Amino acid sequence: MRNSKLVLALSAVLPGIAFAAPPTGESFAGWTMDAAGTITNTCQTGFTCSATPVSDMGFIQVQMTENSTGNTYFKTIIASDDGSGETFSTVSFVGSGAGVSGIAAEQSISSATTAGGPRSLTSSTTLLMGSFNNGTEDTVALSQSISDPAAAPTFMSGFTYNKAADGTSTTTLSQRIVEGIGTDNGFADQFTFVEDKDAAGVSTSKTLDIASGLVLNPGGTVADQAFNFSSRSGAASTAETATVPNGNNVTWMAGAEVERTLISQSVATAGDFGYVGVGSMMAGMVSDFSLVGAISETYADGTSPFSSAAPDTTAIPQL
Repeated sequence: MRNSKLVLALSAVLPGIAFAAPPTGESFAGWTMDAAGTITNTCQTGFTCSATPVSDMGFIQVQMTENSTGNTYFKTIIASDDGSGETFSTVSFVGSGAGVSGIAAEQSISSATTAGGPRSLTSSTTLLMGSFNNGTEDTVALSQSISDPAAAPTFMSGFTYNKAADGTSTTTLSQRIVEGIGTDNGFADQFTFVEDKDAAGVSTSKTLDIASGLVLNPGGTVADQAFNFSSRSGAASTAETATVPNGNNVTWMAGAEVERTLISQSVATAGDFGYVGVGSMMAGMVSDFSLVGAISETYADGTSPFSSAAPDTTAIPQL
């Protein structure tokens, strides 16, 4: 397959495959590829490009000279598009000259098909190394999304990772599942996780939210039976005093690892029910339940640090 050959070619051109930002005045854009796989690069303003680049189907390497500094760069482009929604490209820069170090490149993969039902994958990778990083950009940026709106249940998942020049990082994970909404037996489930770390890899802020809901009543919603779990720690956890409906309360300090659980039910043939539990292992937990429906906690400052949102029931898209 063409894609497999290109990945091998990329490994040969860029040992240890790394990706980063282009030299000043250049960009990862500025090129096109026709249906035959011939890549054409446009020389950017401020650079002089070689008149005879090295090229082949789905490949081109251009020598560039920065007019203002005399620094030399090699721009390598490898790409594939099989015409059925499968695309791959990587654009990279390496250079030589005073103050030039590192490598700059960007890789993108996309797969979208309607065979057997619409589904898609998108993935991108960028590493910003050496002099190609201006000190304010991420040194690492990764993202990936998967979507299958034709599955049973429908499914969508995402991942991002960003590492800043100072070594701090943020990771985000998300997932959403939806099935049969609008029927008497539908459900939806949603998961989101975000964590920040310092340059030593120590967690400084963390949030987790899980929401699930079932449709049990004819013509009902995902609130017929609902579950919410949320946790917070580090910078995401503020000092609070939470009080549940029976009057019991708990107080925690800023930065504490805290969590809250909500469960509710309103089913025509089974009655109503509600539960809330909130607190931390250090400060303790308080809880209450009800036989007349959903309940929740209140806060001294009127603001909850947790999410009580129902899961998203909108249709899963093809990316």
